[in-house]
Amino acid sequence: MPDPLLIEALGHRFEVDVTALPADQVAALRLQWARCAPDEQELTPVADRPRVPLSDIDDPVRRDYALSSSVTFSAIRQAAGSGVMLHACGVATDSGDVAVLVAASGTGKTTAAARLCAREFGYVTDETVLVRGDLSVVPYPKPLSVVLEADDPHHKQQYGPDELHLRIPPPRLTARALLLLDRVDRDNRDAEPADPDAAPALEPVGLIDAMMTLIPHTSSLTALDRPLTALAQLISDLGGVQTLRYREIDETGDLIRRALRAGGNSATEFTSVSRSAGAPPADSDGRVQRAPFDDAIVADDEVLLLAGSVPLRLSALGATIWLAAAGPVSDHELVDICQSVHGEHPDAADLVHSAISELLGVGALVVGHSVERVSA
Repeated sequence: MPDPLLIEALGHRFEVDVTALPADQVAALRLQWARCAPDEQELTPVADRPRVPLSDIDDPVRRDYALSSSVTFSAIRQAAGSGVMLHACGVATDSGDVAVLVAASGTGKTTAAARLCAREFGYVTDETVLVRGDLSVVPYPKPLSVVLEADDPHHKQQYGPDELHLRIPPPRLTARALLLLDRVDRDNRDAEPADPDAAPALEPVGLIDAMMTLIPHTSSLTALDRPLTALAQLISDLGGVQTLRYREIDETGDLIRRALRAGGNSATEFTSVSRSAGAPPADSDGRVQRAPFDDAIVADDEVLLLAGSVPLRLSALGATIWLAAAGPVSDHELVDICQSVHGEHPDAADLVHSAISELLGVGALVVGHSVERVSA
């Protein structure tokens, strides 16, 4: 009877029962997961190891991919709240500096990891990068999932990083750059116009724009105490986010190293907003106040607000009104505040009342009774 397959993923250890598999398939799985084998000196007691079930799919290729997905899901669930987790591949220099390359599923993470780590960088992961508050990165060198058929994106062959001869990173890893992958596809006529022959380039992304792009590519972000603050602080610590635009990932090594060298040199400023004290008092006489929220930040005169799991971006009047409504405030007062910030306007009352209505509609504000219409 073969020993269980032991896997360390995102700092947690798991056990897979492989007794039902023939010896050659067990050997193949052990090779795929070789770099995720726990240190024998630090093994979790058997009784405390979570078990990941092995699918009963007959096709070994689809079964192995299903296992990879199950391990990743289990690891994310166990690691929730321990740091920012991004859907990204991670590549490391010999000194342990990690570039976090974020991309949607099926848009280049695995290809980037395979090509960049074959010669130039150490392989950290092709799926999920966990960055803790001190910028340390938890490696997850899982098997690389390679699509076999373009019309069946879930039919993926698993290749262990050792099978692909990917370079091994040093044991201590630190995030130094956060990049959004944007591959220019010369064959995609529906893509935005771009010069397919242009050299690879790095383009800075503003903080709020970066966060709106990154949030859908995070896992368990809301498990953190201040999710937006944590993500904004990570971005600030890394000197901002840049888009890496390229045609062939093999051509980007120098740019990635440039981004790593610049990491943390230009902090991105933001302010974290104290949480709401709750609903307005019953005698608020129609005055409005911020609705309870989980987190919010202010950057570049905009507000990014989180209530539940959905981020809300507020600009111009919306941001001014929300910031002014830390406590109950009338729409008369809000008209004066908005004009003092944005200047006099003949339709100020109408514009402010419309903005208040919109904020009430999306749940960013609450009101004691009703908002009285201000006359111009």
